[in-house]
Amino acid sequence: MDRQQIIGISSTKWLRDEQAKVRLRDAYTKGVRSIKRRHGESPVPRCYISHLPEQTDWAKTLGQDLSRSGVCVIERAADVTKPTDFVIVLSTPEYQRAYESGSILATDASLIQARLRKRRLIALTVEKKMETHAFAECKSGILCEGLHYLVTLFDVVLDLFDIPGDGNFSSTRQALHQEWEHITDRLGQAADHPSTQSPGSAPAPKSSRRQAMSASYHDFELHIAADGRTVASSPQGEASAEILTEVPRSIQWGLMLIEKRQTNAKFLQDFGKDLYNWLFPGPIHAHFHQTEAAARIKGAKIRLRLRVEADSIASLPLEFLYRETEGYFLAVNPNTVVARYLDSPRPPERVRRRKGPLHMLAIIADPTDQTRLNPDEWEDILKQSLAEPLKAGLITLRTVKQATRKEIRNALRDRQPNIIQFVGHGIYHNGEGSLALVEEGTGKTWLVNDQTFANIYLGHADRLGLISLATCESAKSDSPQGFSGIAPHLVQRGIPAVVSMYYKVFIKTAQVFLEDFYTAIAAGEPADWAIQSARNAVSQELNLDNREFATPVLYMRAKDGMVLKRP
Repeated sequence: MDRQQIIGISSTKWLRDEQAKVRLRDAYTKGVRSIKRRHGESPVPRCYISHLPEQTDWAKTLGQDLSRSGVCVIERAADVTKPTDFVIVLSTPEYQRAYESGSILATDASLIQARLRKRRLIALTVEKKMETHAFAECKSGILCEGLHYLVTLFDVVLDLFDIPGDGNFSSTRQALHQEWEHITDRLGQAADHPSTQSPGSAPAPKSSRRQAMSASYHDFELHIAADGRTVASSPQGEASAEILTEVPRSIQWGLMLIEKRQTNAKFLQDFGKDLYNWLFPGPIHAHFHQTEAAARIKGAKIRLRLRVEADSIASLPLEFLYRETEGYFLAVNPNTVVARYLDSPRPPERVRRRKGPLHMLAIIADPTDQTRLNPDEWEDILKQSLAEPLKAGLITLRTVKQATRKEIRNALRDRQPNIIQFVGHGIYHNGEGSLALVEEGTGKTWLVNDQTFANIYLGHADRLGLISLATCESAKSDSPQGFSGIAPHLVQRGIPAVVSMYYKVFIKTAQVFLEDFYTAIAAGEPADWAIQSARNAVSQELNLDNREFATPVLYMRAKDGMVLKRP
């Protein structure tokens, strides 16, 4: 009996459906790779998708899948300029009526007529469901929900690459269709079996709330190599896929709007879905489902480790990842903890310390030539945020309000802190992150890069388990895997965990985050669970229609999240 049978996963129709979809998607992907190899260095095919406004979701899904298949999808009709450009029509009775009346498709009508004459028009009949049928009865050009969608999609890709479906790829197309037939027939039989039941069909048993430190975790590591080779590892095995490392246009556009705070809840969900669909393709998505299923059975949580070597991906706000099937952002789900892990020559380790409270050193940097901060106000914010653990004697606090080299040096010698909380300005320029400390004598900016900032703590890292940077842009880096960013460089120097802010945050966000995060840390919770809890608290206080909840980023080396452990 294999492991899946032991833990009971294979008895669920839900997982069989997911595995079936993955196998069919793999067959489709292999076929597309063969098409692109044959296409060679020829120009990339381009297409525009004509559709009604109510078909936007359909058009978006089709466009994303075609883009992943090597097709350039044109977003505006006005950009259909080349004679070889295709027009794809999502044909329904409603579309036909709108086309004939010219009411809302006047711009597309001329395109369709021109492409029809040039044999550059692909009409796809949109249907809800495809009944099981033999390969000989399969008609191309019918787009439907369900697994047969990939069979039609393969036909469309053949057309766009100008490859006859009855040529060398006829056997590939037939094998794809037969796989669909086999899966459809088997799943149909399984659906009739009374013993199969989807995990969501019955309510989960209620259990009392436990502290995270007493919970068990199933680790799910997502490793994205520099060339896009992606491997997911968990106790349930491995899954792999190839992804493009170039950032999709939809995500690039989304980043600009998030930067400008021009978002709402629906926009951020769509952005998170695009991010997830890109980084969790079929096999990875299904393996994540398997790991979740196994964790649910065991009453465990998921520890998602993001180990990203592709610079273009590592520099993105991955904390916006959104699970469409479950309807939540990964970074705020209490049953999932999300952190970024970096390769380091130093082994992952815990910080073991003496008995007693955790000692925090707060460094508030207020150079006179920067936008002014109020050190007294920020000290009050920290005291209010730490009120409960301070009162309980779990944390002590010392504040440096003049962040010069000497003041910081003296405080480090006096306190030997376990936690550093920095508040100040982060500056990101030409691929390098810096912090604005205070120059001795002048009170102006002492600009400190990642190496210099890390050197400040040399000789004090044996007790230091956590550094938190409440700055702007401290997590950004052109090459995080090369430790050119401040937070990653600190982890490379041996700090077990570093929290930084991807974007500038409101004071209200900082208050909510710091209170929830440090209350959990003082209680002995793992750092990755603590930041997950704090992001969730921010999402509840400030809602999910803005970037605040996804701004805190955690870099770690400690595999179990226990960066501050009492002996």
